[in-house]
Amino acid sequence: MTNTDTTNAFESVINIAVVEDEQSEFDYLRPMVERYFNSIDREFKLHYFSDAKTFLEQYDTSMDIILMDIELGSESGMEAARAIRKIDEDVVIIFCTKMAQFAVQGYQVNALDFIVKPYTYENLAFRLNRAMKALGKERRFILVKTKEGSQNLALDDILYFDVFGHSLGIHTRKQTLYSWGSLGKYEETLKNQGFLRCSNSALVNARHIKTIHGKEVLVDNGDTITISRPRHKAFLQALSLWTGVNLK
Repeated sequence: MTNTDTTNAFESVINIAVVEDEQSEFDYLRPMVERYFNSIDREFKLHYFSDAKTFLEQYDTSMDIILMDIELGSESGMEAARAIRKIDEDVVIIFCTKMAQFAVQGYQVNALDFIVKPYTYENLAFRLNRAMKALGKERRFILVKTKEGSQNLALDDILYFDVFGHSLGIHTRKQTLYSWGSLGKYEETLKNQGFLRCSNSALVNARHIKTIHGKEVLVDNGDTITISRPRHKAFLQALSLWTGVNLK
């Protein structure tokens, strides 16, 4: 078993078990997991198991997320998941597999999702976001300097940013705040958090996109944001990567 740690003293550690019999597959996955949790500034421990037997023998209920291959040599990840469910109903299970036709059986063990190999960082990050939400640990904040003073805003509450004259509008579920600073700086700060640039003057939270019609994005509060012609293709590609759904 291998452990990888990051440090953050203010939040609980997220324990992730990777059950994968091919070392190369684990080596491919590990930097993506590290990148994701570093991007959201969360402490985590990565526990690697190369076979289901060892995983089951050493399992404890402190695990938060299990990333498990379905085919583990002569063993079955699905059977291992069934055994886990007898002792842990809450751990989040995500199957990582080349066998998509078997992954749909995951409902039998209440799996959150599955991801088909080979996958991208964006595919994995989307599912880890779902896992963190299921665990109730996904909520992130950003400190913004507004004309009324500094405020700590939950990322989930932000619908979009736009340029308003010489100010930057931050549109939340309840209000619009006006801040100083460049849109580009917020875009860089919120990289990998689902905030996508749709024009030179707008950055939208993908979680709050309700519909897309042509070059218009409708967000949850009813506001419409225009996707500029130069950014249209890149915006749809970024949204496809974030959601895992082909929007071409």
